[in-house]
Amino acid sequence: LLMGVVPGFAGQEFISDVLDKVPALKAAGFDITLDGGVKLELMPMFSEIKKFVLGNALFKDAPYLAKLEEFTKC
Repeated sequence: LLMGVVPGFAGQEFISDVLDKVPALKAAGFDITLDGGVKLELMPMFSEIKKFVLGNALFKDAPYLAKLEEFTKC
């Protein structure tokens, strides 16, 4: 599990330096999940990551199902 924010507060901006860890983790065979700072507009940055924890990105505003469908298209 990679944390894209400092744990503890919802709605923080994504810390892009965390992506520097992805190649080594993938090479070591780890299955990576990203938690924190996940937004639709950032999804192109996360092309090597397939699992996400969606908090504010999904539940901050309705309609939740439509947002989830947008994320699954990425």
